[in-house]
Amino acid sequence: MAKRKTYLAIEEKIFKSLGKTGYTLTFTVLFMIVMCIADFLLYCFLDHYNTSKFIFTGEMNFSDWLHLMVSSYQFSYFKTGLFTLILLLVGNYRSKTLKKEFSE
Repeated sequence: MAKRKTYLAIEEKIFKSLGKTGYTLTFTVLFMIVMCIADFLLYCFLDHYNTSKFIFTGEMNFSDWLHLMVSSYQFSYFKTGLFTLILLLVGNYRSKTLKKEFSE
């Protein structure tokens, strides 16, 4: 019976070409970009007065709404640092798992 594959093909390519540290850093950077985008989208769409003016009443056009969202968004270094630490730990664990997977 064939062993079940527990990783993506792109993970195998990245891990074999960059190694354990490169995989961990790539994992962290990619998911930090995703987290920053998700944080911005959550800021824009959750409980925001200008979003209701844009979506429900149509009082504001898209470009004005987007400009307001971008200008009032506050980047949080604490949140970014916290998620970077969490993602580094997860990436390190995942790279150990992949190392064990590929050494067999």
